[in-house]
Amino acid sequence: MIPLWWSGLARPFASGGIPLGPNARRLAQTLYSWVWVVVLVNYLVVAAIAQMQLNWFAEFAR
Repeated sequence: MIPLWWSGLARPFASGGIPLGPNARRLAQTLYSWVWVVVLVNYLVVAAIAQMQLNWFAEFAR
């Protein structure tokens, strides 16, 4: 779900579905090529938050 959201957000700008100037289009295409990095960082943030919540809940089990 996360990769689909990020690529669905970036692709219309990069492919020309949303009209932009030439410099903005070039920037959008560059950012679109880095979507996989954004997805990876997003998964790591979600995993870190989940681990912190699990550690917090484990405090009550003692």
